[in-house]
Amino acid sequence: MNSIMEVQGYTLHLHNNELMVEDLELGKRLGYSEPRLIRRLIKNLLESGALRTETVCDTVSQTSPRGGRPSTIYWLNEKAALKVITKSETAMADAITDEIIDVYMAARRGELKPRPQDEVTVPFKRAETVARSTLRLCKMLGTETGMAKAIAVEEVRRVTGLDLSRMIAGNQAEEVPLTPTRLGEVAGISAADMNRVLLHNGLQVKTGPSKYEPTAKGRPFCTLNPYQSPYSEHTDYRPLWFRRVLDVLDLSRFDADAGPAPGESVFAS
Repeated sequence: MNSIMEVQGYTLHLHNNELMVEDLELGKRLGYSEPRLIRRLIKNLLESGALRTETVCDTVSQTSPRGGRPSTIYWLNEKAALKVITKSETAMADAITDEIIDVYMAARRGELKPRPQDEVTVPFKRAETVARSTLRLCKMLGTETGMAKAIAVEEVRRVTGLDLSRMIAGNQAEEVPLTPTRLGEVAGISAADMNRVLLHNGLQVKTGPSKYEPTAKGRPFCTLNPYQSPYSEHTDYRPLWFRRVLDVLDLSRFDADAGPAPGESVFAS
């Protein structure tokens, strides 16, 4: 597809001087619970001869970072789109038929306008770069797959402001665990104070300079993740805490003005 145009809320792709609509756009507008299911209908119509091959252009999509089989994307011209809509027999079929007719009539009147691709794609390209880098790092560190997805979504949110959590809702991705710094931000205290709260509430113990380990009481509220110090080549595991730990913490169980407990570092983990 070498040009993307918009008309009356629809995105049309110009291919060989013919305007075509993507299968997934029709699937969504027709009310499919899973828009990709429309591809099965299109494939059946092509195989039965009900759709002529010259009215459809197909391309193979790239696989996801997880791998898997590539999928076929179908691009439909006006006639093919109307045939598919009719054969879908969904509750929205009549309304979408009228919309497609209006869209192509408007296109013939010259009401097309180029889609502002940069406004749409740049943030998502940045998000893709951040997500891929985070997932690669998680894989290298041995992070569990579901947790890696959740961490990648949180990193994308932090860097780009985009919330992609809905995209992984069906994958049962885990809640993103937080460092004491982030947990402290949620609670309205510093990272060092949050470490003291966790310590004095009996959820973690101090095992060395700036090093903590969860207690039996704290383990249900955290996960141990690989960690490399930003100041050296030292690597270790550190507890990251789920937000639900705030429900059991007594934030008054430390004296912020008294300084750290004996032998305790003021630096946060």
